[in-house]
Amino acid sequence: MFLGGYLGNGRQWFPWIHIDDIVEIYLYAIENETLAGAVNAASSGIVRMKEFSKALGEILNRPAFFPIPKLAVKLLKGELGNYITDSQKVIPSKLIQNGYEFKFEYLEDALRDLLV
Repeated sequence: MFLGGYLGNGRQWFPWIHIDDIVEIYLYAIENETLAGAVNAASSGIVRMKEFSKALGEILNRPAFFPIPKLAVKLLKGELGNYITDSQKVIPSKLIQNGYEFKFEYLEDALRDLLV
């Protein structure tokens, strides 16, 4: 029926990244000698699960307002359900401080590029 929505309460942070940016980040890390240690490879345009679902629904012209409760996700996915519904506020501070410029900083642009 093409009905969908956010997982859990929708308020959890949802890190995302476009495939082009992750490839560029790998190359940037290899070529940039000043960049050392772990790097958070996530978009700087951080969103919450509810925002992600809404944007995805709009891009696909599908409704995205039916939430899927955390308990249902846990029942369907077991332990993985906890990881799916947990919040991860990942900020690519090191990349930003070192001057990396994201090709896709905004979720809607990334989704349009990938899905339309």
